[in-house]
Amino acid sequence: KKDLNDGIDTVGGKMTVCQLYEKKNSQRKNIKRATEKGRQYLMNALKNDPLGMRAIDTVKQSDAKEWAIRMSEKGYAYTTIDNYKRSLKASFYMAIQDDCIRKNPFEFKLSDVLEDDTEHKVILTPEQEERLLAFMEKDKIYSKYYDEVVLLLETGLRISEFCGLTTHIDMQNKILNIDHQLLK
Repeated sequence: KKDLNDGIDTVGGKMTVCQLYEKKNSQRKNIKRATEKGRQYLMNALKNDPLGMRAIDTVKQSDAKEWAIRMSEKGYAYTTIDNYKRSLKASFYMAIQDDCIRKNPFEFKLSDVLEDDTEHKVILTPEQEERLLAFMEKDKIYSKYYDEVVLLLETGLRISEFCGLTTHIDMQNKILNIDHQLLK
């Protein structure tokens, strides 16, 4: 009765998590292929998990946390689970905006539920960088790539940005204009 008085759509709250996620995705079609693949992976994960068939108005925060734990137990990486959680949080936010539910069950920090076991990228130490450049400078094969490697190390450019560089390079003022990148 309180839901009806507050304008909560009790019928809309009966849609499943999979249906909600599909509805959210249908509102943004102009996406890249990789994004579409990611959406398909999450949809498949939801279809293969009890959460996917649950009515959205029955999903509590504890259910969302249990889902994250199950995903981890199935072998999904922490960052993948975090990305999926972010997508589901956005979907449930839409359901709140549409007055289908009151609270977002995905409104929690994943690190409170799972340990972040992400291995962080190891960068070169200044000594390693110096040794690499010294080797390249003297080597007859790799010396031709010396300038390119220096540019990559000094700027932090992604390789696709580096390959897309044009004549917009101001070496005197050390300014690069990155206006595009090469894609597959």
